[in-house]
Amino acid sequence: MPKVLHDGLKKRCGCGARAWSKCQHPWQFNFHHDGRDHRYSLDAVARARNASPPRSKTEAAAWRDRLRNEIRSGRPGEVAASKPSAGPTVEEVARIYQQRHIERDERRPAGQQLMTLYLAAALRATVPTPDGATVRFGDKPIASVTTEDVEAIRDGWRRRSTSAHRGRIGADRLLKRLRHFFNWAIEKGHVDHTPFRRHGG
Repeated sequence: MPKVLHDGLKKRCGCGARAWSKCQHPWQFNFHHDGRDHRYSLDAVARARNASPPRSKTEAAAWRDRLRNEIRSGRPGEVAASKPSAGPTVEEVARIYQQRHIERDERRPAGQQLMTLYLAAALRATVPTPDGATVRFGDKPIASVTTEDVEAIRDGWRRRSTSAHRGRIGADRLLKRLRHFFNWAIEKGHVDHTPFRRHGG
């Protein structure tokens, strides 16, 4: 009988299961135990524990086995520190966008570099959470991104800029890249809405 869930490991990408061990998209962990489904992004789990995200299938399997043991032994606090996956994160979709849109063969290297710079800056930015803390934008589930997140990224860029003029221009370019990213993500079926208002963001 085929392993539909690949023994608890899979990826949300278009590369196909045979290519998962080589592609750079993040691993997902799925485990049904004691009547409950546990689903986590292994990238998010690793970052929550100040560890490097798994890239090879061997590394992903090690994380899978560790999480299974924690769940089976009734140590939910250790797993909950990473929070269950609520769909793909912004960074997970951004990696696909980078590969399929930015790194197209016909695109000039200078253009690729500039697009990558602004996308990476957005992923690194921190945005507020409802409890008053902050979270790295790239770690948020893409479906949960709000207009307030976009405004926080814009304001943060402007605060870090050396002049108001450069800050405004840089923020406008960053938001333009983010707007395109979300429009692309909607077109490709990764999310069903954009955090940008109809007349700006």
